Amino acid sequence: MLSTILTAIAYYVSTNMDYILVLVLLIHANHQDGPVLAGDVLGTNVLILLPMALAAIVGAVTQTWMIGFLGLFPLYFGIQALFFPDSGNQMNETDHDSRWRTALHTAIITVTACGADNIAVYIPLFVHRSVQQLVIIYIVMIVMAILFFLIALLISKNKQLERILNRYGRYLAGIIYIYLGLSVLLGSGTIQHFLK
Repeated sequence: MLSTILTAIAYYVSTNMDYILVLVLLIHANHQDGPVLAGDVLGTNVLILLPMALAAIVGAVTQTWMIGFLGLFPLYFGIQALFFPDSGNQMNETDHDSRWRTALHTAIITVTACGADNIAVYIPLFVHRSVQQLVIIYIVMIVMAILFFLIALLISKNKQLERILNRYGRYLAGIIYIYLGLSVLLGSGTIQHFLK
């Protein structure tokens, strides 16, 4: 059991360390910790349960280049942040709608930012595991997602960083989203698939 826990921690950390910066940007941009956490946990569930299902059903990785289409979402968000910064801010939204939008946006970013590499890495991890081991891995990874969120929350409360993010946050977010989108499209072989 300890081996399974340590393996789950190692896999989660290795595939999500860079995501802490994305969480910091999401927390800063939305000023709503709860919906960002909810979206992060929802997205993390997708990133754990989808590879588990694929591992159980198929037992092998699906066409990796197809997963690359997830890269279109962060590309869209990046272009929107850089060139249309006010288009996502609708003042007439109710507080409930705004929280739902924030949670959904965070879930989409979580899945798209981490999707291709997490799915590709997690499927082999899940293929020959017992149900008990899969439950342990699932719980550990959800706990790690919450821990990473708390780390990002602490980082986002830094006053110096807050000044920098207030001034340059939308540009930084746009550039990071575009980078994530392109890296997903390239890393999964989607672009290369169509250039053959």
